[in-house]
Amino acid sequence: MASQDPLPHVFTVMTDNQFLGSIAACFNQPDMSDLTVQVGDKTYFAHKMILGKTSTVFKTMIYSQQWTEATENKLHLSETADITANAEIFEHFLWYFYSGKVHLNN
Repeated sequence: MASQDPLPHVFTVMTDNQFLGSIAACFNQPDMSDLTVQVGDKTYFAHKMILGKTSTVFKTMIYSQQWTEATENKLHLSETADITANAEIFEHFLWYFYSGKVHLNN
């Protein structure tokens, strides 16, 4: 069932693709970012709203007062010893949050 526009008398001035493109243009851009994500020696610029809206894990980390990250504007991620591979993987992961696109390799 299609959702209804909450403001039925509003004209659309941007297509969905244009809107997604404008969000994707914010990917890893320091201007207007309100969060940095550190993966190994790589720093990514992000937006709490985008990460919180697309991931329940990030939403909890960013907004739950039980996490120290909620009071800071920096996340430090370290999962395994191969942090270089993690940074490459995380960049694709973050790109998906901003663009809705996934890169596939053969």
